[in-house]
Amino acid sequence: MHLIDGKPACLLITENLTRTHADGERHFYPAFVKAYEPGFSATDWDYGNDYGAAQKAVEAFNTEHGVNSEAAMLIVTTSMFPKAPVLVADIFRANGEEYST
Repeated sequence: MHLIDGKPACLLITENLTRTHADGERHFYPAFVKAYEPGFSATDWDYGNDYGAAQKAVEAFNTEHGVNSEAAMLIVTTSMFPKAPVLVADIFRANGEEYST
């Protein structure tokens, strides 16, 4: 499980995480999301102008850093709804791991 400041974290891309370049093209820039923390931390990583390719790059990053799609979904959910009835252990379990304190 990828951790930032001791919390489960993942990389996220949405169609809104973009910057328009000087040539008018919209490029996608992923952000880090930490469980139970509202918001996200933007990166300066340019994932190009193809949203599908950007999604695949984010999925690959998360996989390489030990976060599967189900755990990423729970991380994002707890970021959006910090009082959601999701435990840290649930995130680890979704990722196929045991959680120990």
